[in-house]
Amino acid sequence: MVKDSEKFRIKDIPRPAGTIAGESALDGIILMGRGQIEKGRVRAKIPDFDFDLDLNVSGFNFIVPGQPVVEVKGKKLNAQGLAALRKAKPGMLITITNIKANIVGKSDYKLKNIPAIQMELLD
Repeated sequence: MVKDSEKFRIKDIPRPAGTIAGESALDGIILMGRGQIEKGRVRAKIPDFDFDLDLNVSGFNFIVPGQPVVEVKGKKLNAQGLAALRKAKPGMLITITNIKANIVGKSDYKLKNIPAIQMELLD
């Protein structure tokens, strides 16, 4: 009989980052045009992780200053979000927050909260 002992380190899944139209907010505020926001999809990714995990975004809150918070189901802006975006003026900070995501095939695993995405509207 062979007995051997080895220490293993188990890494937790890091906090995902939110993206819109392929742009990540990890480095601060994203400068983005209205068309990019209108057509962009909100996604979540885990940067610099050892394994590729497929994450699915199921909803988020869309905030335009001076407008009511819009709850969005899915990855893309709904009609209320698009209407709020049309009222935004260049230079305003638009925020996507409360991003809900899960690991495809492991919806019972609770991911860490995804930080908000802040965008400065260019046009």
